[in-house]
Amino acid sequence: MMLEIRGVSFSRGNFRLKELGLNAQNGDVVGIVGPNGSGKSTFLRIIAGILKKESGEIRYNDRDINEYQHMERPRIISMLSQETPNPFSFTVSDVIGTAGYFTGRPPEGIKRSLRKLGIENLYKRQFSQLSGGEKRLVMLATLIYQDADVCLMDEPFSFLDVDKSTKVFRIVRSLKDENKIVVVTMHDINMIWNLCDSVLLMKNGSMVASGTPEEVINEENLQKTYGIPFSHYDSPEGPRFVPSEFLSNSGKFSSITAELFGKYER
Repeated sequence: MMLEIRGVSFSRGNFRLKELGLNAQNGDVVGIVGPNGSGKSTFLRIIAGILKKESGEIRYNDRDINEYQHMERPRIISMLSQETPNPFSFTVSDVIGTAGYFTGRPPEGIKRSLRKLGIENLYKRQFSQLSGGEKRLVMLATLIYQDADVCLMDEPFSFLDVDKSTKVFRIVRSLKDENKIVVVTMHDINMIWNLCDSVLLMKNGSMVASGTPEEVINEENLQKTYGIPFSHYDSPEGPRFVPSEFLSNSGKFSSITAELFGKYER
């Protein structure tokens, strides 16, 4: 599998995406990072076909994505959106089952997708009665059930506590192991470092830098992206980047910052 995106542009009102691109193949996890309003979600929606690009190319297996029939697209691309739907009187199994309408996935796969996330107990629950975190996991289970080749995830860790975030992290890793292409937006720079094979930094609809985490994530590029100075410290998991204001006057991490980051890394 190969996903190739070149020179994608889009405009709406005063906002514009300018000449964006990325390349990914089997088993790649691509991270898109940038401040709120930089166009990350819009870029994902264009890849998914929800929004129409003005120019550029989106190719899957060396074929323009628009050449695929409407019924073929759900087998190629799935998307976990930031917004969670709230369908009236739908059970969890009903919500997940909608992903099988165009893909022909067997219904027994619904329980398997829930089991992967450890939430099979929600199978018959009313979706509208779930907590925000539970709804998020159910929508991730829907993406798993759809079993598309390219999985787009828009801020999959948002509104999740630590144990649920760990489940999502494991699922992304498992999708990589299944040779899926995963494109994920997130704000956690340090998780991007550990999770992704390549990174696209964005600001105001434009690309700041792209490449491997080692090539892209550094103090200079992060300052260009977020407009504030960054510093880093070394950890067993690799370098960790934080805004320089998190440092004490002595140039060391404050005890509060060190405690927070220590808890996070453990």
